[in-house]
Amino acid sequence: MMHSLRRDSLDRLLEANRELFKGKILDLGGKKEGKRGSFDISKYSKDVTYLNIDISSNPDIHSSADKIPVEDFYYDCVIATELLEYISDPKKVMGEIHRVTKKNGRVFISVPLLHPIHGDFEFDRLRFTEGYLVNLFKEVGFADQEIHIMGSVGSVIFDILKVSFGYAGSSRFRGLASYLLFLFKPFFSLLDRMTENHKSFINTGYFVVLKK
Repeated sequence: MMHSLRRDSLDRLLEANRELFKGKILDLGGKKEGKRGSFDISKYSKDVTYLNIDISSNPDIHSSADKIPVEDFYYDCVIATELLEYISDPKKVMGEIHRVTKKNGRVFISVPLLHPIHGDFEFDRLRFTEGYLVNLFKEVGFADQEIHIMGSVGSVIFDILKVSFGYAGSSRFRGLASYLLFLFKPFFSLLDRMTENHKSFINTGYFVVLKK
């Protein structure tokens, strides 16, 4: 399956931070099997707890993220990638993440901005700007923030086309369109590099590393 450029960016950013995945790790909304990207946290830690509201994902903790059934200061690391857009009250969830994270612990967040509504559209609720994120994380107690912008013009266009072709015409047309898009994927990556100075205003979203 061809990944979006946003997913490629997320996998690279997670891989670049692999040395920080230590100790007890909580993956909010993550899945043990059927992971969407190529990054697999289980390669770097054997102490990963998966929390998910979807019982079919076989989570270790079957719960929503706004009331994590774990004691304070329990985890060394919390991962919440592609989760907050599904949450009606992101501040409440971030407060819970702050509560269960140990002092000096790390938190990894990713959220979309200019990105199509997800396939499970009935649950997809929010999009985030950098200014909103900075204030949100400060309000719940994360003063140490490292924000990475994900993609630029090329990623936005490529990912919109990828989703659009998935809904267009016959299965034969969709297959051909996807194949052509795959062939031109390097061009869109090049377009990203050419429009690097645009990404503060045109991007697919953000990847954030927080330290408590």
